[in-house]
Amino acid sequence: MDIDKPPPMDKPSHIEAALSQLVLLLKTAEKREVDYLNASWGDIEKSVIKVLSGAFKVSKPEHQLIALGLAAVLGEKLLHAHKGFWFSNSDSAAGASLGFADAIIVLSPFEAVLDALSLANLGKLDELAKNVSNSLSSARMASGIPVLGAPKLDASLYERLFDPSFIQMMSLDMEKAEATWKRLPSQLMQELKDALSRIGSTFPAELKTHMENQFQAVFGSMEPHKPVGAQWERHGQTCELVARLWAGAVSTGPVSEEFWDDVVFPLLFAGFPETFPPLEDEILDAARQGIPALYIFLEVVPYAWPSPEDGALLGAFAKSGIRPLSPNASAGNALRMLSVDCAFLHKPLSEFDGEKLQATLARFSDYLQEKAGGRPLEVLDKEASKNTDTQTVVDSAIRLLGDLRNLLAPHAKPSTVFIRRLTEAEADVEGAFELIRKSLQGPKLILV
Repeated sequence: MDIDKPPPMDKPSHIEAALSQLVLLLKTAEKREVDYLNASWGDIEKSVIKVLSGAFKVSKPEHQLIALGLAAVLGEKLLHAHKGFWFSNSDSAAGASLGFADAIIVLSPFEAVLDALSLANLGKLDELAKNVSNSLSSARMASGIPVLGAPKLDASLYERLFDPSFIQMMSLDMEKAEATWKRLPSQLMQELKDALSRIGSTFPAELKTHMENQFQAVFGSMEPHKPVGAQWERHGQTCELVARLWAGAVSTGPVSEEFWDDVVFPLLFAGFPETFPPLEDEILDAARQGIPALYIFLEVVPYAWPSPEDGALLGAFAKSGIRPLSPNASAGNALRMLSVDCAFLHKPLSEFDGEKLQATLARFSDYLQEKAGGRPLEVLDKEASKNTDTQTVVDSAIRLLGDLRNLLAPHAKPSTVFIRRLTEAEADVEGAFELIRKSLQGPKLILV
């Protein structure tokens, strides 16, 4: 074994399960163990043909499972040969992608396998592996001696850069968006340059240069004589960027998807109950062991505003009300913005009151402390917990719900509300993009 090559990181559990199922299917078909790690893709394909029992059809769940198992095989082959790892990636249909330690290369094995299966040519994956190997070799030679202080390329860094697990809600002026999509890339690039120049000293010169170069690379990759909106198929995320900068209006702050799903919307839907449900012994034991009252409240208090039964997104937005940003958006692109029907949210948001929520949580804390035996635990003590992390969580949720209420004010049309997914790294620079948006849409004066 190469002592300089660390063992690959564990596969996500669903990919590991698909691999186990595939290994069993191959063994049954061949009546022997199949050494998938060392076998060529040509040999693996012969066995897979027997397992598929016909042409590959992505619509068949059993074929999807086989494809996911083959994605695990591809991942193991690549990670056995190179320093790499799986990382969570919401953009991937499998929910995970491969990253590598020696260069920033993102690969979705599942999409690669689907492509090869659709062409009935798993041998195409050998070519893919060769391209990855060549890219990594070139990166190693180009980098030379590692730069001191450079961030280590690992799963956490890749997730920060590439996994769009943060969510922001915003409203757009769709008339402006449609008008802007009709313009040429060069026209929009010139407006961005002018907007950056108007920002003045708010941006350091180095940051302006960096962002201008980024925008130049983005718009320079588009077909110059075609309107931006005619290029959704290849440049969907750029079309989204254009809508956000030229037509964006009110927005919430970006926070993790889990925070919206587990805290923000549950607090909204719980309302302000006058009484609380009976507490089981295991709940009281959890309180005695230090679980904050907030999380017990979220666990046991029923919703006063039942969320849509088919809530597919954040437990608040029904599948029937979710649409792409534009009818021209291609389903094949990893797009980040979706139109959502927010009609369900208007009533609970109109009655939401941050101070009333704080009072409700305080009453629940008293109730929990009483039922837990009156034990003066700090986590149940309102005065002691004012400056705790739990209070910060509540304050953040109240602030987001206030932003959301402003976004859904009576003058706003539900059809103009969008959910935008972004990475943690993108969330960090959201303030800079907000300044650019205001400069684009505001008076043509230099800001100081």
